Amino acid sequence: MIATSLLDTLTPEERAVVMRGLKRARRDPTIAAQAFRGWRPHEGQARVLRTIDPAQGKVKIAAISAGTGWGKTECLAEMHSEVGQARPGAKTLMASRSQAQADLGFKAMLTKEMGNPLSSALIERVVTSPFPTLHRKNGSYTTSRTTKDNCINLRGPEWDFITLDEAGHGDEFAYQFLLTRVRKSNGPVILWSSPQEEWFADLWHELEDRRLHGDDTVFAYRGPAMENPHLSPEFFERMKAELPLVIYEQEILGEFVASNVNTFRREHLGRIFDDSLAPSVKPISGHRYGQGWDLGVESSWAVGFVLDATAPDSMIGVHGEEHRHVVWPQVQLAMENTIRAYPGWKQIDWTGVGKVAGQNLHVSVREEEQFIFGGKSRFDIVVDTMKFIEEAAEKPLGMEGLRLPTSGPWGQLREDMRVHKLSTALRRDSKSLGVGARTWDHLDSFMLSVRAAKWGSRYAGSRMEMVA
Repeated sequence: MIATSLLDTLTPEERAVVMRGLKRARRDPTIAAQAFRGWRPHEGQARVLRTIDPAQGKVKIAAISAGTGWGKTECLAEMHSEVGQARPGAKTLMASRSQAQADLGFKAMLTKEMGNPLSSALIERVVTSPFPTLHRKNGSYTTSRTTKDNCINLRGPEWDFITLDEAGHGDEFAYQFLLTRVRKSNGPVILWSSPQEEWFADLWHELEDRRLHGDDTVFAYRGPAMENPHLSPEFFERMKAELPLVIYEQEILGEFVASNVNTFRREHLGRIFDDSLAPSVKPISGHRYGQGWDLGVESSWAVGFVLDATAPDSMIGVHGEEHRHVVWPQVQLAMENTIRAYPGWKQIDWTGVGKVAGQNLHVSVREEEQFIFGGKSRFDIVVDTMKFIEEAAEKPLGMEGLRLPTSGPWGQLREDMRVHKLSTALRRDSKSLGVGARTWDHLDSFMLSVRAAKWGSRYAGSRMEMVA
């Protein structure tokens, strides 16, 4: 929208047109886009604009995952024009990991504003150095800058509205830093990207969850390229035929598949847990068990899980325990008791304090039972362990083959799986049953143990091989 304080720069005829448009544009930012920038958004872009409503600042944080051809550059450019023309004195920033990428949005915005008589009348000047900046007659300005070198070019100024383009291709530091640049204004930070895993996917799903639970200050949107009516059905047919499925889903459909295939989706999470299962079941003679331990000393967590690996088509969680702020001798005793109670194969964290603690156990720990812990979350371990199940079984069990209780330590595990920072680990690697490079915090070990308990195992160097 155009601020009414600028009406004196227009002719009477232009002023009348603006006033009519303003009344309509206050109710719908897409009307302002058409009236003042000559740009007609498609249905997906319109939904994003109406929900975020950039000039009003209703949404404070948004993540938009868009397929190639959806039109994110034009949409983010429109947002800056809307804020800059509607809010006198507003300072808006177009940021991206490279200056060239940031400039794409700036050029799209400048083209729209210079190409419309009403908008061009509001331009005061455009400067190119040190950063491209559009100054308007109402005192607002929009600039484009890179986030490289730890956002050194963004330090100091505060902004009222920020977009971060191709956010998923950079690190999370830029996003966290930009949040500090709107602290005083409480302005929106809108992230745009083609879909990427890691932190951007984590944030996207967090915002989606928050929105579903009634938080109207956040927004997550996935825009498949087919929302753009200017792209023909033949184009998508050709892309689907020529591209590998993973690339098509990521680059065209806007799905979060990272470098692997999105095998396990969020709807699989609830199927893992079973209310009928007890959180802890006493050992049963003749059953085969596998257990894994992530060790800590005193203030750190020490966590152990045990799976019953007897059934050919499922893995059932039968025991879990967690220890924190407990001196090592007590953890050691509890761990030794559990290892002896559930005979089978075990795997123990042999990293850092885990190695020190493990060396003091009064149970034998063979070299093949020691693993180098590389996980960052419980969720990572569960996903990685499914790969081991697939390798060991004649046919993959998938997540449907894992059944866990809903209470006790398993309940916390379920909550961890629900939390956004852990949920994306289910979306990895179709070729190896949804397994990513990372490994779960605590469950990687017990699934490894299950594999060995069911089928036997031996090590060849650092690689485990199955023995029939």
